[in-house]
Amino acid sequence: MNCNLKMKATLSAFMILAGMTSFAATKFTIPTAEGEYIDLSWADVQNANVEGSAGPDQCYGSTGAETVINFSFENTVAQPYTFVMSTGHKGTCVINVTLTDAEGTTVLSEKLDIPNTGGWGRSANHKVIIADALPVGDYNLELKPSDLKDSGYCR
Repeated sequence: MNCNLKMKATLSAFMILAGMTSFAATKFTIPTAEGEYIDLSWADVQNANVEGSAGPDQCYGSTGAETVINFSFENTVAQPYTFVMSTGHKGTCVINVTLTDAEGTTVLSEKLDIPNTGGWGRSANHKVIIADALPVGDYNLELKPSDLKDSGYCR
């Protein structure tokens, strides 16, 4: 499998994409220390695999239309946050990013257009900014690919 997406958590940032297994979620706390990465194996991952060692080389690869990734976390500081990810793709797709609070209320819903970079190396960068202070509390971040074109994968 090709690694093509990494998750970075500088203030709080997350990431996506996958291949064919399911992992149980591990709840974590944000904000993280600058330069600290959220371990992708902490997510509840359906139809995907975590690839690479922990840290900046970790990624999901070979994701498809059935991939769903959920991160469960607690925010301990009310402040703005940024979700950052990088992708490489031999086609195009959309990654649906949905953040919900403990009551299931949608806090953020965005669609990230993933461009054809011509290769699986992560060369396209994406950012979602939560400009208003995210209240202290428990949250779920869901990442789900859709509209896969050309390769049949969303990496």
